[in-house]
Amino acid sequence: MEFNFVSNNNSLDLFKQVLKLLELTNEEVSGWLENSLYNNTNECFYSKTSLEGWNGSSNGIYYWNPDEDVLRKEKENVLLKLNVKDFDLNNPMKNLQIASYLKMIYELRQHTVQYDHIAPLLHRIESRVNDFSKVFKTVPGDEEIFNSTVNVVSFKNVNQDMKMMIPMIIAKMTYEINRKKNND
Repeated sequence: MEFNFVSNNNSLDLFKQVLKLLELTNEEVSGWLENSLYNNTNECFYSKTSLEGWNGSSNGIYYWNPDEDVLRKEKENVLLKLNVKDFDLNNPMKNLQIASYLKMIYELRQHTVQYDHIAPLLHRIESRVNDFSKVFKTVPGDEEIFNSTVNVVSFKNVNQDMKMMIPMIIAKMTYEINRKKNND
């Protein structure tokens, strides 16, 4: 059942990446995340550190125990910690990246996708987020830049990928705004 352990391992890694994007450390969320590893042979989560609710063994390795009470308590602890944190979610590209990772985790856990098939798309999103974040700044009411007759867009310090994508984005935004204003 190779598909199962790969999805668990990739899900854990993707979740840790989501926490980084949200500027959270693993320790801020849960001791489980910081200490959890995945054993491909036994197809189970384990830790080399003692964690509450995890079963210990003689060789100093602790295995995850899916006891409902332990899971509920851990979930409540995580929610309490996350409710205190103020998240900056104003960057739509970063939000897209987080949503993509969370959707991928969900699909991996449901066993409806294979990570190897979707990973290139995730890597493309990751690289584009960095490029877009350097080029675009989203501000409420951006539509006023399209009200003037002439707009100059400089591509002086933009990489080749962005030189191809920015005109398409501007054209799409202009079209959408004009379509909304001129429904007739």
